[in-house]
Amino acid sequence: MPALSVSRRTFLQASAAAVGFTRLSQAAAAASGFTRLPYLQRLLADSVSILWTTPQPVAGSVVVSAPDGTQSVFPATMSVFQPSTTQLSSAYYQYQADVTGLQAATGYQYQVMLDGQVAANDPVLNGFSTPTPGDMSFLVFGDSGADSPEQLSLITRMAAETGIAKVMHVGDLAYEYGTFAQLEANYFALYAPLMSRLSFFATPGNHDYITANAAAFLAGHAAPAGNVPAADLGRYYSYDWGDVHFASIDSNLLPTDAASRMLNWLDADLAATGKYWKIVFLHHPPYPTGTHLGDPICVSVQQNVNPIVERHGVQLVLSGHEHGYERSFPLVANQAVDAGIASTMYVITAGGGQTLETVGSLPQCALSVQAFNYLRVDLRGHGLIFTSIGLDGNALDAVTLNPPPVIAPDGVVNAADFTTHIVADSVVTVFGWNFAVRPEVPPASAPSGSIQLGDITVYAEGKLARLLYVSPTQLNLMLPSGIAGRVRLQVVTPNGSATAVITVTAATIRRALPTSK
Repeated sequence: MPALSVSRRTFLQASAAAVGFTRLSQAAAAASGFTRLPYLQRLLADSVSILWTTPQPVAGSVVVSAPDGTQSVFPATMSVFQPSTTQLSSAYYQYQADVTGLQAATGYQYQVMLDGQVAANDPVLNGFSTPTPGDMSFLVFGDSGADSPEQLSLITRMAAETGIAKVMHVGDLAYEYGTFAQLEANYFALYAPLMSRLSFFATPGNHDYITANAAAFLAGHAAPAGNVPAADLGRYYSYDWGDVHFASIDSNLLPTDAASRMLNWLDADLAATGKYWKIVFLHHPPYPTGTHLGDPICVSVQQNVNPIVERHGVQLVLSGHEHGYERSFPLVANQAVDAGIASTMYVITAGGGQTLETVGSLPQCALSVQAFNYLRVDLRGHGLIFTSIGLDGNALDAVTLNPPPVIAPDGVVNAADFTTHIVADSVVTVFGWNFAVRPEVPPASAPSGSIQLGDITVYAEGKLARLLYVSPTQLNLMLPSGIAGRVRLQVVTPNGSATAVITVTAATIRRALPTSK
C-alpha cells in the first residue's frame, strides 16, 4: 500500500521543476545540517537502510513511525571520509541507520535526528512503503550523471510518474571519472527528492570504475548481501521484491580474476530462486548495435552471462552503456524466436542524460533509437509491460512480456521419491518455471485438490488433473484415474501451455495370500 496519500500536484510542488532539483537539494541540505540529504537503500519487505552525510561529526539516528503511530528509534553508525580518500577539500561524515522489523506492504514515515534535533521530517519526501507480492511498477535508467538539461528534464518526468515502488540504475552514475565530487553533484544532489522516498538499486558502470575501482560508488551505496563473497560485497547482489527476483552483476569484473567467482554466484543465485519473474541488470549490454559494437566486455556478456540467464529462465535483462534505447527480439542462444516460446529479452536504457551515441542494427535487435529515455516497468500478474519514455513524455517503445510455461527436462517425477517411476492414480510433481505467479494450495473445502489453482490447469491425456499445490517452479497433482502407458501431460497457464510425455505404470493390485491352517 502507498506510504503516503499524496496527490501528483502536491508532490510536484514539493519536488520543484527540473532545474530546481539541484537547487532544492543543495539548499535543503545546507539549511538542515546535511551535506547529502537522507536517502533510502536496500528497501526490502522487512528492512531498509537510511543514509546521509554531514560536514561535522554528530550523533545520528532515525525515528520510524508505523501507520498505527508506533515509533521506533534506530541509531546510525558513522564513517569518516578524509580528503586523502575523496580528493575533496574537507572531510565528510556518512551515517547509516539499518531499520529492521518492518511489515510487508506497509507505509512508514521517518525522521532523521542530528544531535537529538529533527533535521529531516518532510511529510512528502520522508516516507516509504515496503514491498509486497502483487502488481508493482518501477523505473530504470542509465548513463545519466552528466548534469545536463536532458538529465534534469528526465528527473522531472520520473518524479511525475505515479505508483512507482523503486528505481534501478544500470550504471555510469557520475561522469566523467566517477569521482566523489562528481557522484555528489551529478547523482546524489540531483536525485535527492526521489531517493528520499524511493530506494535506488544501482549497478556500476565503466565510468564509475575510473576512480579507484568504483570507490566512490561503493562508499555511497548499501547493497543487499545476497551470499556475495566478502571480497566482492557491493559490486553485485540480488534481492526479492514481491513476485520478482532481481540480480545485479558487475560487468566491469568480467575481464578480471573475479569473473568466475561472480558468474558462479549468479548461476547458484538464479538456480535457488523460486520467484516467477527473474530480472538481471548490468551495465554492459550483450548486443550493442552502434558505438560499442565489438566492445570486448559486451562480447563477454554475450558469451558468459547470456547462457546462465537463459538456462534459468530469466525473462528480462536490462543494461546501459550505449547511449540510447535498444531492444532485442525474444532470444534463445543468440537466435530470435517466436514470442510464444520461452526466451529472454535484452533491453538497453542508456539515455539518462549523457551525450547520445550512434546506434545501428543487428539480427538480434528489434529496435534501436538514438534518444534520451528511461523505462517504466509495470508488473501485472503473468504479464510484464515495459515502456521507454522520451524527453517529451511520449513512448519510444512499449512491449508486453507474457512468458509461457516451461517443463524442465525430466521434470515430471513421482512426488514420493522424485524418481521418474510414476504409477497410475498417484501424485506427481512437475518442475519447471513460469507456472503460477506465487505459491497456492487448494482451500480447506477441497482437500482432494482443485482442477484450477493459481490460474493453472493440467491435463493428462485430455483429462483434468486435480492440483494439490502450485508455485512459479513446481506443481503437485493427482493423476486422473485409469491412465497408464505413454501419457501426454499438458500444463496450461494464461500465457500458453507446455507439454511432456511421461510413462505411467498401471497400478498393481495386491491380493492377500491365503493363510495356512
